[in-house]
Amino acid sequence: MAVFMFRETGSAGMEDYNFWADLLDTFQSSADWIKALWLLIPPAFVLALIWLFRRRVARTDAVDGELLFTVCREPGGLIQIYRYGLPDDADPELVLLARQPAEDPQRPG
Repeated sequence: MAVFMFRETGSAGMEDYNFWADLLDTFQSSADWIKALWLLIPPAFVLALIWLFRRRVARTDAVDGELLFTVCREPGGLIQIYRYGLPDDADPELVLLARQPAEDPQRPG
């Protein structure tokens, strides 16, 4: 078990430090163009975040069509096309397409 003992000193230490007073003093002693940046950048950052959020929401709302087909290719080369939009009691149709080998011009056929 460790016991730490602190001795009170007569000099002013970190307990008298005020972050906001130091920040205001730094702001007041800076150049005018720095002060302008301090005042313009935070609202510009907030406006940019709002613009990005609205753009993201608008992009997701832009897709208002319905899904008609899904195309899946399996590792063996088999392509499956599912058609949607059928009544609830019907299963989606499955169309199987087999990839045909390319014709070899060197081979007589």
